[in-house]
Amino acid sequence: MTTPGGMRGIDQNLAPVPRRPAMIHLAFALWLATALLWPLGTVLIVVAEPGFDPVGLAMPLFASVCVAVAIGWGAFLVRAGSRSGRIGVSLGVLLLGFILVGQIVGAARGDSVAVEWIVLPTRLLLSIAAVVASFGPGTRDWYREA
Repeated sequence: MTTPGGMRGIDQNLAPVPRRPAMIHLAFALWLATALLWPLGTVLIVVAEPGFDPVGLAMPLFASVCVAVAIGWGAFLVRAGSRSGRIGVSLGVLLLGFILVGQIVGAARGDSVAVEWIVLPTRLLLSIAAVVASFGPGTRDWYREA
């Protein structure tokens, strides 16, 4: 039913869509950079190892692509405003952070290539920056229950 000179009743009750905060754009970009660094970093590390064998690249690359897909999916959930997506991708990266710290400690104690000292800390720092941006100032009102 329309009101005289106005919109239909249902159209008048719709809430305006809030603008996406700049921190969400930053978080999305950081999550995507984190996701892209997993397979790219794996390729760089494996190729830089002495005695590189292309067959030995398959399994680590597959695992890294799976991690990248999960983080990328979480990035799009964060961008869409999913509160559970933000928490899920942050907890997933927390678990990966423990693995990364273990890899960094292992690289310090054993034989490691120089590329590992660039890739592993960069993965860790990008993940931390993405989580901080996801929970940063001005983002609280953006998230809703998905």
